[in-house]
Amino acid sequence: MVLLATPQLIMRASAASIYFFDYMMTLPSEYRIYKRQKKIWNPSAACILFVLSRYVTLVSIVMATAFFFGTTWTEKTCVPAVGGALRALSASIVSLIFMWRAWAIWHKRRRILYLLMIAFIPTTVFTWGFVFNQVPEVKNGSCGGLAGTGVFGAKWPFALANIVFDAVCVGLSTYRLALNLKDGSSQISSILLVDGLGYFFTSVALQVLNLIFLLSPDPAKQSTMITFTNAITGLLSQRIITSLSQRVINTTLTNEVSQTRDRALSRSRWTNGLRRPGQTSGTKNGIELGNVMTVSVQVTRDQVADTQNSYEDTDSNKYGASMKENAAV
Repeated sequence: MVLLATPQLIMRASAASIYFFDYMMTLPSEYRIYKRQKKIWNPSAACILFVLSRYVTLVSIVMATAFFFGTTWTEKTCVPAVGGALRALSASIVSLIFMWRAWAIWHKRRRILYLLMIAFIPTTVFTWGFVFNQVPEVKNGSCGGLAGTGVFGAKWPFALANIVFDAVCVGLSTYRLALNLKDGSSQISSILLVDGLGYFFTSVALQVLNLIFLLSPDPAKQSTMITFTNAITGLLSQRIITSLSQRVINTTLTNEVSQTRDRALSRSRWTNGLRRPGQTSGTKNGIELGNVMTVSVQVTRDQVADTQNSYEDTDSNKYGASMKENAAV
């Protein structure tokens, strides 16, 4: 069987290749995330979201690739909703990661969570509705799906809901990070701001391209960008967690090293301030000059006795002389 190099084939092959390559490259980062969990049976929310995004997206890409490159699918066995459900689940997990990131930046305030949940509802409804409204299409043994009819069969609400949700998440995050940078209260805010804007513009660009292909009059081109968008947004969501986790650790280590160095410099300046210009380490007048200052005083018992005798003798002589001067006539 000879496969023609159509745009849909190229995008699906590119999506699978990019995802599997990135998967292999990020295995060390995945291991570090698991290693940092205090209890493997009680993982953090970031770890759970990372695992779901990583492996749900992986399975969805494998199934989409098997459906598209298959040669034995029939009208009865081709159920695009099966692979589409995994793509919808992967898209929902990506949205949850964006929402979790924005909520964490706002220190988990309830009002921000409620606002994000309101924006999350349309993107979830239209994504899942669009998936289960697909019409199966079998062509040369390949299984695919076409957009259905009705409200959920429309293409632009599906893409527009995702764009609006991404804009809300990134807008709230950018505003909060900009306030942190203005106050100078967060060292990692600039890094998060740059990363977040990069993820946002990449996601929006993919959603716009996806919308352009969905509005194409050619049914064969409508699903060209769906799998590719799913793969790249899945990678972006995973990168959010791995990059943020690694940067937080690096920032903590840098702060600890910087504090240790500052303490060492302060101690060095204090000790060096005891040394006069031109003097070197040594002992002078009982004071040891250098990095450590000590005062040495040695007094013996004989010296104390001699001192007391000298005071007594002096007083006795003075008293005797005064008696002689004031003697009776």
